[in-house]
Amino acid sequence: MRKIIFSCICMSALAVFGCEKIEEGQVEAKVGISALDYDDSTAVKVLFSPNEATARFEYAIGFPEDIEAFSSGTMSGILSVDGNSELEAIFTDLDPVSIYSVYARSYDRKGNSGGISVLKVSTADSRFKAELQYVLDVSAGFRLSMTEEIYQCRYYLGKASDRDSFLSGEIEGNYCTEVLEYECVNYFDLDPETEYVFFAVAEDRRGSETRLWEIPIRTFSPEECPNVSISSEIDVYQGTYSAEPNDLCGRVILSVSESGTVQLICPTGFYNDFVLMLDSWSTTNFHTLESYGGTPVSMTMVTSRMLNDQPVDLYVSIYDKNDEIAGVKYFPLSTPSFDEGLEIPNPVNIEISGITSGGAVYGIAADQTALGYFYETVEADWYDDLKERDPEMSEYFLAETFLSNYSENNATGYLHYGNGSYTWAETSGLPDFRYYAAAVPFNANGPREGGWGKTTLVEYRTLPE
Repeated sequence: MRKIIFSCICMSALAVFGCEKIEEGQVEAKVGISALDYDDSTAVKVLFSPNEATARFEYAIGFPEDIEAFSSGTMSGILSVDGNSELEAIFTDLDPVSIYSVYARSYDRKGNSGGISVLKVSTADSRFKAELQYVLDVSAGFRLSMTEEIYQCRYYLGKASDRDSFLSGEIEGNYCTEVLEYECVNYFDLDPETEYVFFAVAEDRRGSETRLWEIPIRTFSPEECPNVSISSEIDVYQGTYSAEPNDLCGRVILSVSESGTVQLICPTGFYNDFVLMLDSWSTTNFHTLESYGGTPVSMTMVTSRMLNDQPVDLYVSIYDKNDEIAGVKYFPLSTPSFDEGLEIPNPVNIEISGITSGGAVYGIAADQTALGYFYETVEADWYDDLKERDPEMSEYFLAETFLSNYSENNATGYLHYGNGSYTWAETSGLPDFRYYAAAVPFNANGPREGGWGKTTLVEYRTLPE
């Protein structure tokens, strides 16, 4: 028969199907059986509770059809216990998702039997498991583990009162399908100090559902858990993002990226496991910086497309002082909106010096009305001819050309971020050739109409060879 272990460990869940008693006369000796939680798909844990009239009792685990063998004493694996103290027993080496019967019979001091008690129990379903990964004040994460027998799982985070509606399908919830190993579910917009219940149930390829997993949680207040305060200074080109840990924090991993980066990588490369992803990124500083010992952390990121209202994703992995994960938080940020009332930037000033046969040195200066400017060398005859042939040519023609060149090259070679003075040397020109040193500023609205200033053109001719 099955191996039997005695223990006082009490953990997860066990399905109980009911208890029945077979009377044998009027003997007062009785023994009750109740199921205890135990997180093992190949074991069950029960409590035997004999009454005061019991001098000894015997028990075994088997199947429903074993009742006659237990009654006659011919069933394999029957154990006997003297006295009437309560006893916890763990029956191991069982089959997952299977129904068993636990039998018990008590005897009084004269050896008379008080009858047989039977408890039907079921081992857990090892094919699917839902676990709490973390919980903070406004976020929580759960891990769904499943075998290849599982086709899909359905889950939902709500209130305890949603249980029946979720089971009936009235609340459909969300689905994950064809999971290879496991998948994480993250919620980043919860209310602090609030009770929730995470419901999850899986379905195998035959359409049979597993048992319902219910994980009750209560979010913390912001002060009672490891936490961070976030601050940022963002313009259309660059942002500085900072996280300041509270006194309960140990390690902090700060991650900042343009919206879409995490959404593309995390589900496919990291099972939607933000804890795993951010920890992995921190080893290479890929979109991340980290700090230890409660030290604030700050990082800078360039939004090279310089769009208004461009979403930026900020994630923080927060660890306690024992370097155990406390949770992950998400902060949706963005570049500034277009400001209709923003003043057009003043033109930049360009001074030419050091003319050679290949170019010249450009001394470029912009005042505080400019967030930055594009600069290039323009063939003067070509540009003058364009203006002559198209008198209605847009005043932003060169500005948009410079922006296009910058975007195609995916580099900052002809963009200067910030104002003040800047020196650049053109060296790739032709000898004895007429050029314009050109620069066009933009304000905090970025490189677009309403952000562009006037283009500055300063003519010079390169030296003959």
